[in-house]
Amino acid sequence: MPSTNSPTATPSGQAVPTSSSDIKALRDKQAAVQANAQTYDPQNPPVFMGRKSSLGGSDQESRRYTPGPTPQTPDVKSYQDAVNQFYTWDDTTKQRFRAELALAGANTDQMSDGQLAKAWESYVAQSGAYWQNGNGRGLTPWDILAMDRTNRETQGPTKTTSTSTALDLSTRQDAQAVAQQAAKSLLGRDPTQAEITKLLGSLNQYERNNPRVTTTESIQQPGGGGSQTSTTTGGVSADARAMIAQDQAKQGPEYGAYQAATTYYQAMMQVLGRGY
Repeated sequence: MPSTNSPTATPSGQAVPTSSSDIKALRDKQAAVQANAQTYDPQNPPVFMGRKSSLGGSDQESRRYTPGPTPQTPDVKSYQDAVNQFYTWDDTTKQRFRAELALAGANTDQMSDGQLAKAWESYVAQSGAYWQNGNGRGLTPWDILAMDRTNRETQGPTKTTSTSTALDLSTRQDAQAVAQQAAKSLLGRDPTQAEITKLLGSLNQYERNNPRVTTTESIQQPGGGGSQTSTTTGGVSADARAMIAQDQAKQGPEYGAYQAATTYYQAMMQVLGRGY
């Protein structure tokens, strides 16, 4: 006759506890399963941080005499705990992270401590997105940073080109100085205020139509370092401004009369003086 304390079997083959000790063991097992179960919180998702040994205590001692690799289980932390790791790093680890970021393409020269922390947080978020509560890929934040570095190194040098435009507009004082020189040499007098105003308008219009354009080409090498070259074209030279002032002075009737009374007259006197 079967004992009343023996568990009976269900159609599925699972024993049904009939004693208090069996019930306690089942409850302990269910509690352990619930304790180990990871619940997904979208505000604080789990993040894969690597792998760790699944042995502990006496099992670890026994593994010393057992051949084969040590069993590994995922080392999973909450998003906030993974983010806050940054604030527990020593200086060596922070410098390593800064160096890895630079090799991945980030401009870390002027990065503050807070900006470094934000960069680490972004990699933690990517790691959590890959992990997806254990249903995705096990990539740590450092793994993803290494991926970015590798991708950049395989892409070769990065070339960027920027262009800036500048206008060098003459002031009234600039126009007066140029007009003074042209009027003295071509008209034999000082320029009037009206002539200065007219020349200033002509100079500014020409300067707007001929801006100074600087093109800068930067080449960034994957492993760090690079070069930069700049080329400037356009703009208005002092000679061009003087030519504009001279052209304006030659447009008036005074120019012909002054030249006849000075340059041409002197040439005629030189001819007469030579007797032919």
